[in-house]
Amino acid sequence: MSRIFFCSFSLLVLSVSAWEPIQLKSYPQRVRTFYSANDAAVPAAIRANAFPLPVGNITATVRASDGATWLGTTQGLVRVDFSAPERDQRQYFAGQRYLPDDHVKQLAADDSGGIWARTRNGVSHIEMKPMTLAQKAEVLEKRVRERHDRYGLVASSYFAVSGDPASNRRHDTDNDGLWTAMYAAAECFRYAVTKSPEALANARKSVEARSMLVPLHKDYDSFVGCALMLAGSG
Repeated sequence: MSRIFFCSFSLLVLSVSAWEPIQLKSYPQRVRTFYSANDAAVPAAIRANAFPLPVGNITATVRASDGATWLGTTQGLVRVDFSAPERDQRQYFAGQRYLPDDHVKQLAADDSGGIWARTRNGVSHIEMKPMTLAQKAEVLEKRVRERHDRYGLVASSYFAVSGDPASNRRHDTDNDGLWTAMYAAAECFRYAVTKSPEALANARKSVEARSMLVPLHKDYDSFVGCALMLAGSG
């Protein structure tokens, strides 16, 4: 009996000697206080009208590696970044330019400020790539030449297979003359600043194509055509 008591006492002494006080940590608790709208303690900013989000029905959220918050909804994506210039603090992404469909199911951030979005019909990777205006113009210029050059005119086009650039189809509209004239003027301005031989060639090609639309008829010298359709082209 004495041995059992001695062993128990020894264990108790060892336990007491090894005991350390519990370290309590604070954790935020919700504390609510109501104020009247005109109370002096209420910040002035809270009296202003909030800038509404373009859509609601939020289905998913993620914080990107650049600190922006992305909201998935049943009507597309919203990017919120209050560190950005005011015009870019709220950005809306929808339609097949950005998503397979607008019902977002899940989001995941990448390592460069972009996000992955899963929708009902597929997955989209949206990147936020820094570009100068010159770099952006180069991308658009390449797209004009590849997809919209119709007999030298800048024409409309569409994808016969959704999302597949290889299925691009050009077609005439009554805006071909307008888009071509605007493109020619832009390339003239580009050449004036950069002296780019490519800009000069593009401007000449567009002006020559535009000249095919006038005059349409000997009795209407001032009547300018809008588009060009070759005989037998439908």
